[in-house]
Amino acid sequence: MTSSRTVSWLLSVAGIALCGFLLSAIGLAGPLQSSAQLLAEPIVAGLSRLTSPIVDVVGNAGSYSEIVNENRDLRLENERLRVDLARVREEGARAANADELLNIKMQNQTLTLAAVIARDPTPLRDVIAINRGSGDGIRAGMPVLGRGGALVGTVERVQESSAWVRLITDPESDVNAVIQESRAAALAVGSPDGTLSMQFIVQGVEVKPGDTVLTSGLGGTYPRELLIGRIKRVEGGSLDVYKKAEVEPAVRLSSLENVAVLTSFQPLKLGSR
Repeated sequence: MTSSRTVSWLLSVAGIALCGFLLSAIGLAGPLQSSAQLLAEPIVAGLSRLTSPIVDVVGNAGSYSEIVNENRDLRLENERLRVDLARVREEGARAANADELLNIKMQNQTLTLAAVIARDPTPLRDVIAINRGSGDGIRAGMPVLGRGGALVGTVERVQESSAWVRLITDPESDVNAVIQESRAAALAVGSPDGTLSMQFIVQGVEVKPGDTVLTSGLGGTYPRELLIGRIKRVEGGSLDVYKKAEVEPAVRLSSLENVAVLTSFQPLKLGSR
């Protein structure tokens, strides 16, 4: 049964082939080929549209990989340049700050430049550490200045290569001061909340916001006329014995990076009467 079907299929194929040969021989196969081509063209075009994206992807696989690598390299280069720019800006800011400290003009005084390297983590203290110590001529009690030569604190403890500086806003800090405009003497003291105020301003003296606060030099612990800050707000009525004024420090103490120690100044140690 199977053999007869196979023979029949072979005879059919042979017959179709023979007919095609005869039609081709007498020139009648052309119309049939043209018709077949017309029928096949839409199918071929459709298949071409469907397979074109696949062909493009396969053909451009190498180019796509190159683009991905180039984009990655560009992103890495961009990040590197941004890091370099940030570093250059930071170095420029530090250099400008150091230059400003070095340009402080004080007659017959010597300054030693130092960098802030730490802060006391205790919330009730306002103390910083600097990278200069006894080996650099730093001694306890020496005044410490910020930008423009303004007073920022006093050397409190000294080690060989470092020292701790008590800032003027520290609760343990008190500086004999004078209000420049009225010449009223008072005491500039720090507080646990990190603010600075003028205490014991006598009544009858005009004190107003914007007035300049300087060191008075009384007691010999600081030179005269170092800038401390400006009056921000005045408190106390006519019935109070003294007035009180909040002072805005001339230097932003929370962002100190470099300071200058007044190493040529030796504070006096006054004995008891």
